[in-house]
Amino acid sequence: MSHPISKDALELFRHCKKGNIEEVRVLVEQRDVDVNIRDIWDSTPLYYACLCGHLPVVEYLIGVGARCEANTFDGERCLYGALTDDIRRTLTQHNLVTTHTIRRDAYDEFLRRLFESGEYSDITFVVQGEAVPLHRCLLTARSEYFRDMLQKRWHSRDKVIINKDMVTPDAFRAVMKYMYTGRFECPVELVECCIRIGVNCKLPNFRLMLEDAERKAQVLQMGKQGLVKVTTVVVEPDESCSPGVGSWVGGSEGVGSDLRDLAQATLPPHLRFWPTEMPFCPTQDHAPFADVCFVIDGHPFLCHKMFFCTRSEYFRALLRDHFHETQWQDSSSLPTITLHDVSPQVFAVLVHYLYCNQTIVSLENAIEVMVAADMWLVSGLKRQCGVYLGSRLHTDNVISILRLARLFQLPRLEDQCVTCMAKNLDQVVETQEFRDLVLDDADEVRGRQETDSVPIIDDLRFHISSAVQTVSGIMEARTKLSVIEAVLEDLGIEA
Repeated sequence: MSHPISKDALELFRHCKKGNIEEVRVLVEQRDVDVNIRDIWDSTPLYYACLCGHLPVVEYLIGVGARCEANTFDGERCLYGALTDDIRRTLTQHNLVTTHTIRRDAYDEFLRRLFESGEYSDITFVVQGEAVPLHRCLLTARSEYFRDMLQKRWHSRDKVIINKDMVTPDAFRAVMKYMYTGRFECPVELVECCIRIGVNCKLPNFRLMLEDAERKAQVLQMGKQGLVKVTTVVVEPDESCSPGVGSWVGGSEGVGSDLRDLAQATLPPHLRFWPTEMPFCPTQDHAPFADVCFVIDGHPFLCHKMFFCTRSEYFRALLRDHFHETQWQDSSSLPTITLHDVSPQVFAVLVHYLYCNQTIVSLENAIEVMVAADMWLVSGLKRQCGVYLGSRLHTDNVISILRLARLFQLPRLEDQCVTCMAKNLDQVVETQEFRDLVLDDADEVRGRQETDSVPIIDDLRFHISSAVQTVSGIMEARTKLSVIEAVLEDLGIEA
């Protein structure tokens, strides 16, 4: 029996066929449904949106990472099946711009908006009269040149004037945006200027990266015999270096790697995951340019507001409104905030997530981290804990994790739990935990005075029967359904 498709995934397919863009957004952004999921006919949501002629849905799915690259099965199938010329044109233009689609997640958006908004900036560069607000801590983490200048020559400045003719505002912004996001984009005519700026800023491999991009652009133009003119050079971040659950970004050139080092420097020395030498000022044993101090069980964490306030509404309100937890010391010291009901170890996990989107969790701390993430309104960290727990499911813990998934509203984890239970039904139904779960669900339905079936029973029936395709599969499904009926009869429940 093949892996069943979740209810949310079926809903995504249905709304893509009907063109319900708002429902599609909810399923992708709030219910975490994979935009590249396939149904039993090996079709994707994007294919159905193209086939049914819903351009807004097509544009949205492409924007969040639906695969439609040229010369691939998915790309050619979508192009061939598209109902309208507008959709074909959208697909073609997408493939001309790039053959590499990266889903823009919350962390990508955080970095981009941090640069573009200039919020919480503490230094401004004025390039030929145009102001570019930036953040000292990020510049220090990303560039040896800025690290040296900000700690010495520019230490007491809040504004730096650059009037060199060879440094244009647009080129400077392009390089700075690369430092923030790992993504480079600029007009072809500014590439040489950007290379000079990058070399001066001592950005690792920057020259080689842009020269390689230029060479590829020239090859593309020559291959198209004048039919294509490249006007913009774009270099996307390397997906293989994306941070994730329980992993570290490789390569000093990566944004995640550099911000990981910055996150390490915010922690008290004895709590650092790796007690390595920090790549900052040798006389410092803490993060450079920290502007807030969190104290947990007497342990100080010297941090940066921009990460906490822009990635958590809880901390934004805490720092903005000066809650009673905040204690201001003299003007020469950092604002100090004492947090309760959390361990220093869990707060260290939060710091790493906020700074570099990495989650270092284990079975021992995952639940504690999830509780804290829920309290601090850091939904991404909560979901990543759910991803970790979903990878550790077995018959002994599946019901307890299912209860957690419901409590913390993690639909993908809940679906994984039900799938695991359906697959191992013979073992699960023998446990008292399963019977207690069925009884609790039945009591909840009765308490609402509803006539709905018991939720866990309804979900199990769906997972058992939804992917049946063969005669043997039908027989297996019937056997499992009869086991469920026997349990219900034994418990005296009609569902």
